This record gives sequence, structure tokens and C-alpha cells, in this order.
Amino acid sequence: MVKKKAFIFPGQGAQKPFMGKSFYDTYVEAKEIYQLSEEILKMHIAKKIFSSDEESLKRTDFCQIALFVTSIAILKVLESQNPEIKPSVTSGLSLGEYASLVASKKGTFEDLLKVISLRGRYMDEATMDLAQAMVAVIGLKEEAIPKKYQIANINTPGQIVLGGSKMDLKDVETDLKAIGAKRVIPLNVSGAFHTSYMEKAKEKLAPAIWMCPLIDSDIVCIMNLTGKGETKVDFIKQHLIDQMTQRTRWLDCVYTMEGLNVDYIEIGPAQLSTMNKKMGLKGETFCIQEVKDMENLFETV
Repeated sequence: MVKKKAFIFPGQGAQKPFMGKSFYDTYVEAKEIYQLSEEILKMHIAKKIFSSDEESLKRTDFCQIALFVTSIAILKVLESQNPEIKPSVTSGLSLGEYASLVASKKGTFEDLLKVISLRGRYMDEATMDLAQAMVAVIGLKEEAIPKKYQIANINTPGQIVLGGSKMDLKDVETDLKAIGAKRVIPLNVSGAFHTSYMEKAKEKLAPAIWMCPLIDSDIVCIMNLTGKGETKVDFIKQHLIDQMTQRTRWLDCVYTMEGLNVDYIEIGPAQLSTMNKKMGLKGETFCIQEVKDMENLFETV
């Protein structure tokens, strides 16, 4: 029996130079997505991604656009080349929730790209007033984290990410190792995403999300905020707004999908597939980030 498929999409941090280029060079469907994004946003996107310009990809205001466009370009190729591979459920980490909405037929690429452009800009602006940081904590459970620290992401059973000002986190390594953390790793980001430091960005973005024309569909989206499935548009929009300042629960998203007995297909640069493979899940996890990955997928599923 063919197992159900979960299409999953990476979030900020997965981006890398040249991502998606093999699809751009091979399939017209991918090239059209990059070209359409440039027409809508009036900026050079493909040229920046398909170069060694790592600095542009580190910028929150550009990298969110780049990652979203790349994921959707690969998705469109997958849909055209093997239309029988369809998702019964979709999910994504943070930014990846927007690509998940395209895959679940709840929103269009064009409409969600405009929201993503604003999201990246507002989040970037929210980092400018105060020096912020994030750290990955290895070896502690959620309930063990002292209340003075803000949890931003719960990724796997052994990995939690904290965010805050650099002053908030100045003693974090000493504090957490004293209660059993194996490692506390600074992350290469400029902002304390999914914490109260994104409140201004949340307030600015909310109107654009409420105005975005999403529709109901039968494909369930597993949302970061609760780790549970949603089909109703108003609930989804509220989740997209609230996850700006609240923790993402990828671990709970995965547990929900495991209960649906699915195999996972990550579409875009590898991030979630790496986490999944560390969890010993029942379902298999595939990642499509190059054309050859898609060809290997066709031979497997």
C-alpha cells in the first residue's frame, strides 16, 4: 500500500547560495516562478540566489523571499513531473508555513509572496533598535528552561532554541549547563525571532495577513503554534500572526503527522529532513533540493 505523503517546507536558516539553480536550469516551471517573483517584487532574485553572495542571503528581508521562492519553484516542478505524488497533509517551519499553504491549495504563490516580502522587512526592522541573539540548547526539555528565558523553537526532543537581547542571554550558557544542558550554541542570526522582540513586526504584518485571500481546502496544514492541523482560514491566519512572537513547535507538528502514518517530503534546502532523521520516525523522510533528488524520489515512492 502506498503511504500518505506529508509535504514539509524549511524555514529561515536553511538558505544557501545556488539553491534551486538545478531546477531553474532544467525546468521551465521553476524558471517561471523566479521570473514571476521578480516581476511582482521588482527586484533581482535569481541573480542574488545563484551566486556566492552569502551576505544577501543572511539578510532577513531577502532570505525569506529567496527561500520561499525556491521552495515553490521546486514544488511546481514536482507537481508537473509527477502529479500522482500529492500531499495529504502539509507543514513548514516558521516561514515554511507559507509554502505549506501554497502546497495545500489554500493560497496562491503571488498573494503569499507579497506577505512574505513584508514579513521579512518588518522582522528585519525589529532587529535594528536592540542587539538580539538566539542560541540552540542541546539536552534539556522545555519544562526545564528557566522562566526568565524566552523559548523560540522546540525542534526535536533534544533541541530547543532560545531568543532574546544579547543582554538577556549573556549568562545563558553558564545557567543552562549548570542544570544539565549538554551544549549551548550561538546561532548566526540577527534577531530574536518568535519572541516578544518581534511584537512590532507582528503588529505591522497582521493587516496584510488578514487581507490575504486564503481559501478553505481539504488538505490539512499542521501549524507551528499548536502542532495540530487546521483547515479553516481564520484560524490559519491567526496562527500566522501569533507565531511571530510565540514559540514554534516543530516537534509537536511531527508527532501529529506521525499519527497520520505518512512519509515526509521536504521541498527546499535540507533542514527539517535532517531533524526528522534524528528522531527515529516511523515514516521515511526524503528531501528534494536538487534535480537528482527528485529523480531518486520517483524511483522510491
